[in-house]
Amino acid sequence: MRTWPGMSGLCSYDCFSIGWVSCFHPTTLADRLLEFLGPQFLGLLAILRIWIFCVFYVMAEL
Repeated sequence: MRTWPGMSGLCSYDCFSIGWVSCFHPTTLADRLLEFLGPQFLGLLAILRIWIFCVFYVMAEL
């Protein structure tokens, strides 16, 4: 009974984020930061590049 609000929130978040994924992912910013900062920040910039999926999976685990 208590899982319905969480599941409906995740489903609406998923439908909204998949439709607008190209607008929300800062790939050009991540590429520029990678050139400026260097390869030692590759992991953090990879998370920045696909941050909407990271937030979705973290919220799904909660």
